[in-house]
Amino acid sequence: MELTVTKKLLSPILDRLVNVSSNERATFERLGYLSIKAEENQLLLSTGNGFIKALHTIPCDDSLCIIKQGQAVINVRTMSNIINAAADDERIEIKATENKSDGKHYLSRNIIGQKRNIRIPLIPEPADVELKKVSGKNVFEINSSLFFNGVKQVAPWAGVEEYKAKYKQVYIEFRKNETRFVCGDGGKFAVVINKDDTNNSKFTEETDYKGYIIPAEQARILSSLFEDMPTVSITFGQTNYLFKSDGLKVVLDGIPQDYVDYLPYTIQLDRFDKREVSAQITGTALKALVADMEAIRDSDYEKRKGCIPVKFSLSEGGLKCTTDFLNVYDGSFEVDKYERHSGEYEIEDKFAMMLFSNVLKFGNSNCYEFSFMHKGDLVFCRFMDDDENSQRIVFFAPIVETN
Repeated sequence: MELTVTKKLLSPILDRLVNVSSNERATFERLGYLSIKAEENQLLLSTGNGFIKALHTIPCDDSLCIIKQGQAVINVRTMSNIINAAADDERIEIKATENKSDGKHYLSRNIIGQKRNIRIPLIPEPADVELKKVSGKNVFEINSSLFFNGVKQVAPWAGVEEYKAKYKQVYIEFRKNETRFVCGDGGKFAVVINKDDTNNSKFTEETDYKGYIIPAEQARILSSLFEDMPTVSITFGQTNYLFKSDGLKVVLDGIPQDYVDYLPYTIQLDRFDKREVSAQITGTALKALVADMEAIRDSDYEKRKGCIPVKFSLSEGGLKCTTDFLNVYDGSFEVDKYERHSGEYEIEDKFAMMLFSNVLKFGNSNCYEFSFMHKGDLVFCRFMDDDENSQRIVFFAPIVETN
């Protein structure tokens, strides 16, 4: 195998493929392997992690010339490093050769016009550039930046404890005029709603939808692979999905069959007209509240016993937070805007102490709106700085205390 290629062409592709190996699967023997196959008119690069397998096809042009067809396998990060060591405007010669003295095969990287040669032993495995077939009639397109930002924001909210394994998924819901990203652990959920009319032809009514789940860890990798591309086409099969854009194809296997039905949670997003009261709180006030909560928080207790309950009371007088756990805390905060939409009573419920700190982790805003549905029900938080094209919402379930 022999070829010449510019760093400008090859470097960003390899940087992208390195991300695939960032999520390890201990039983996957080929983790970190990069298969290189030089064909007559194109170069194929493939790597996987046991869940994701990516294949990037690069056609020959002024930036890529195949001199001799062949194949090789090398560590993907090593390949990325030796290519990135070249200057941006340099052209690189890549050869796969056999050392007759020891019978081993090596990959040589030479900078054309200079005496700079790096020689790396090849992995003695056959190149694997074949992707599994994905059979599915449901094909959707999404703007890559919307996909990346949606996944990036909600994926950290996935369940982490083993008993919440069913919640380790990102839910993507396609609707007419919008795409929703949802992730949570059963007690709290993060939502990003993006205005998007790309798939409008697939829906007749505003309430029509198609929803799919992606394991949260793999969703992060997938979104990073396509971050700088214009549009991602996704084919949703029964047991695997195909993502493709601009020469890159990625097959995601291992779609879990045992997962939480997210539809009851997404339906909650349409309940704003049923909220009893809402109040807007400045970002400064919310940060002060979180600082107080963190000051009396007992992380060791939370690990042993679970969340620390805090009573939140919302009325025209403001927001009041009280806990009698270990240290008595009684804090009151003014609200910028208080509205009673229905009902005749003030809202008072117990939520986890981490509620407000989780809101801040989701994103900053100069103003937050908290909406309470009714006693014993969900509390919603909207980020009031968001524009109508991309909105963030979080909602929490109150603590149900048992004797």
